[in-house]
Amino acid sequence: MEKGGRIIKVAAKQRIDLEWLFYRTLRENGVATIENDRVHACVLLLEDLAVSADWRLANEADIAKATIGEACVKWCQAFHGAGRLALTKEPTLRQTLRWEYDAINECSLDWAGQALALANRAVWGGQACEIAERLVALVRPRVNTFTYNDFIM
Repeated sequence: MEKGGRIIKVAAKQRIDLEWLFYRTLRENGVATIENDRVHACVLLLEDLAVSADWRLANEADIAKATIGEACVKWCQAFHGAGRLALTKEPTLRQTLRWEYDAINECSLDWAGQALALANRAVWGGQACEIAERLVALVRPRVNTFTYNDFIM
């Protein structure tokens, strides 16, 4: 990492191990990523997009540019392709990843029902909350790639 500034990301070793695996997997599959270096068991050094020579943060004007959208689509396809390959090669990764669906359970739906004043509605208080965990169990095995949340703490 020679150009631009860097961001220091500190997290638990397990979290950094996983993120480092993602960056390595993407790199090995030719998916463009920000520069990154593991400088300690619990520390990643990441390229700072605010001063990067190669990358920049998106802005509102990007929405109207077809070339930006096309580039994003190509990157997302490569990202998910690399994720599918990694999960095929290392099926045990499935137990490590955090899926958005994991937040859906009877307790969280109960809380949402209270917050949105849905708790007294028959379908919400009964069926939706009772079957949530079964539905998640059916969906989870079908998720076959990385998600962007795998890169955040």
